[in-house]
Amino acid sequence: MRALAKMVSLLALLLLRREWLGLRRNLGEVYRAHLNASGRQPTTLAQQLLVSGEDHRFFRHGGIDPTAICRAMWRGIVLGRREGASTIEMQVIRVVSGRFERTLRRKARELALATLVAREIPKEDLPGLYLRIGYFGWQMNGFGAACRRLGLSPEA
Repeated sequence: MRALAKMVSLLALLLLRREWLGLRRNLGEVYRAHLNASGRQPTTLAQQLLVSGEDHRFFRHGGIDPTAICRAMWRGIVLGRREGASTIEMQVIRVVSGRFERTLRRKARELALATLVAREIPKEDLPGLYLRIGYFGWQMNGFGAACRRLGLSPEA
């Protein structure tokens, strides 16, 4: 899986260089803010639950999960069901770029850029970063806001 990601990242650098440079700058700012946040980091349990529920092959891929992509394509074509295949890296890109349109073009860009994110941010930091910035529903931007809105303790 990592060999495929390496090949895709080279293509991403060739085809999406300008977009990557802007995204990399924004990603760097978000990552530094995450590391320097005065509040506590999302708990290890919360990060493990995120990986388990959203991207259980997270530690075995380099930003893209070919198995999830094939499954989503098969279910879409054969069963007519829409299903996600986004990795945590792809979800970070979606939030940082602010691009949420539902198109194959956006998804293809996310696939390519995710391989670069996987090389830029340490793998063990990505779940916590996504929990800090992710969208979890109305008025729930970030894990802390989601916990407050739902009346949960972020330390639990």
